[in-house]
Amino acid sequence: MFRLCIFLVLVGWSLPSWAGAEVTPSEVFAEAVRIEKEVNLIKNHLGITAVKTVVPTRMQFLPRHSWQIGYLILNQINFFRQQQGFPILVPNNLNPVLELEPVVVYEQTQRILMEIGLVKKRLGIGGEVPPQEVIPGKKPLDVANKLLSISGQWDIINQGKLTPKDSYAEVKRLSDDVGIILNHLKIQDTAFPPAQKPDTKPSDSLASAYVVLTEVQRLQQQASIPRVDFEPFRKTTEIEAEDVINLVILIVAELQTIKASLGLFADLTPPARRHHDKSPGDVNQLLDYVANRLRLIHSL
Repeated sequence: MFRLCIFLVLVGWSLPSWAGAEVTPSEVFAEAVRIEKEVNLIKNHLGITAVKTVVPTRMQFLPRHSWQIGYLILNQINFFRQQQGFPILVPNNLNPVLELEPVVVYEQTQRILMEIGLVKKRLGIGGEVPPQEVIPGKKPLDVANKLLSISGQWDIINQGKLTPKDSYAEVKRLSDDVGIILNHLKIQDTAFPPAQKPDTKPSDSLASAYVVLTEVQRLQQQASIPRVDFEPFRKTTEIEAEDVINLVILIVAELQTIKASLGLFADLTPPARRHHDKSPGDVNQLLDYVANRLRLIHSL
C-alpha cells in the first residue's frame, strides 16, 4: 500500500480515462516520450551532455518486445541504483501469453516512471514531466524504437559499464526457460555445453544468439505461431555487449509464445541473477548450449 502511495505521488498517475477501454500504441508512445524527458532531467542533474544515437529499426516489433525492452530499462535503473549505493529491486515478470495487449506495455511504462520518480527523489531532483500529447497513428514499432533509445540514454548514464556478467545473467534466463519447456515435454536433457571458444568477442555471441533465435522460430513454426522477421534488427558492425543483451531479451519474448502454446501460463521466466567472474567465452558457451538444448525438441 505504501509503495502504491509513492507511485501515485511521484509519478502523478491516476486512473486513466481509458479504463476498461482499449489502449492504443499512440497512448503508450506518449508515456515513452514522458519517460525520455524524465531521463533527460536526470542527465541534466548529473551534468551529462552526451547523447547515444540509437538508429531506429524497421523490424516488426510487437508489444511483447516493447515489454521486454522495458524490463531491460528497469534493470538499467537498478544498475544505477547499485552504483549510487541505493537498495536494488528485482524487476517484475510476466506470465507467458500468445499475444500481448498494448495496455500491458502501458503498465510497464508506469513501473518505469515510478522507479525514475524514486531515483529523482533520492537525488533531490525537482520538476516533473506532465502527461504528453497523444499523437495518433503510432505503432508498436514506434514504441519499441523509443524505448530502445531510452535504454541507450541509460547506457550513457551508467557509462556503458555492462559486463559479461550482465550478458550471462540474461542468457541464463533464456536457458532456464528452455529447461521449463524440456521438463514439460518430458525430454531428457542430454545436451552438453560445447568447448569455449578462445578470444570470444561480442560479435561471436551475437552470432550464437541468432542461432538460438533460429531454433526458437523453428518451434514457433511447428506450433503455428506467426514468426517475426528479425533481419532488420541484425547488426553487423561495431557490435557491443548491449547488442547481445538486446537480442537475447527479444528471444526471451519470442520463447514466451511457445510456453503459452504449451499451456505453461504459470511458468514465469526466472529473474536475472548476476554471476561472478563470467567472461565473454562463458556467455558464448551458454548461448551455444541453449541452442543444443533446443535441438533436442523435435516436435511440439
